[in-house]
Amino acid sequence: KAKAPKAAKAWTAAAFAAERKISVESSEQLFATMCALYAAGYQSEASTNNLPPAWARIGEQMLSQQGPATEALRKYYREHQLGDRGATLARYVSLALVAGPPPKFTYTLSHSELPPDVLAIEDFNDILAKFYIEAGIGRLYNELQPDYGQEIARFGGPVSNLLLVSTSYLRELLSARSPRTFTVDVEPLVGGNVNFRNYGDHYAIVVSPGDNLPLDVIRHAMLHFLLDPLAVRNREFVMAKKPLLDLAARAPRLPEQYKDDFLSFFTECLVRAVEFRLRRLPAAQLARELTQDEEEGFVLVRPLNIELAKFEKAEPAMSFYFPDLVKGISVTEESKRLANIHFAPALPPGARAANFEGGGATAVSELDRWLSEGDRQI
Repeated sequence: KAKAPKAAKAWTAAAFAAERKISVESSEQLFATMCALYAAGYQSEASTNNLPPAWARIGEQMLSQQGPATEALRKYYREHQLGDRGATLARYVSLALVAGPPPKFTYTLSHSELPPDVLAIEDFNDILAKFYIEAGIGRLYNELQPDYGQEIARFGGPVSNLLLVSTSYLRELLSARSPRTFTVDVEPLVGGNVNFRNYGDHYAIVVSPGDNLPLDVIRHAMLHFLLDPLAVRNREFVMAKKPLLDLAARAPRLPEQYKDDFLSFFTECLVRAVEFRLRRLPAAQLARELTQDEEEGFVLVRPLNIELAKFEKAEPAMSFYFPDLVKGISVTEESKRLANIHFAPALPPGARAANFEGGGATAVSELDRWLSEGDRQI
């Protein structure tokens, strides 16, 4: 990848500067993909008014972009457009995160490793490569480096604080030998959308700057980065609690991906419980929010909240204490407690459930669900 001007150098958490485990940066692949979406008609001219001035000008330029590569791009976009704009954007964000550097955008993963949503638009990187050259995207990206640098700097301090608070609470330090990384990709052209992905050892959350930085969703994603390996590493202990998923799966609002993936379900509940401990809520508010999580199907948040209070009084790091945390949950007692629980009713068609990944649940086609399930089983 071409070396970016100093103004837009990625910010890296000081504690991990040598290993670059946690970073805030911009991505030319993501910028090029979003330019292509604007040129294809994903956004209207009115919506560019909500962008920072530098990117609003780019958006307007893309709307009026002309040329054979641009026409081919627009045709491709129309043929692969989904009914839900959020679902359409999510596909292309996933593609940008696994695409290699310009001008070819060759994938960094093999065909068999590509995410299911990318497989549906796998040949888009060829379209993107031609559009990149025709529209002069490389030049535009370089011109924006000072602006990217300012936005990255705005995130640096808050992300560093999130990291310090999270790792201090868990009493964890990242190993210098670990290949795992967490990246905050700053891209104003995604608008108010937030997308979180992890591919193997690499975690990325795509955010856009604004008056209020999306620190809650960044913290949620960062906690997944820190906690995801523990359930897999202690699979035997975690799976002993799997009968509780049979109760949780009855909740109409519980996302489908958790209903038959107990390890992911357990970790999501643990992340939510840790967030409650970090937020130090008044008792009444904590009770309300725990009940809300429970009504949506996240039934392990409450007992994990209790077990975390015990962890806080202990000494080992979470990676060592984790088996005791899991063993503290009684399947028998929790089954009795949840026997008569009243789950919240399903949301009406078209309504969006609360979701840290993108501000709302995204409608997906039956084919996408099949692909996701196949990918999960593999």
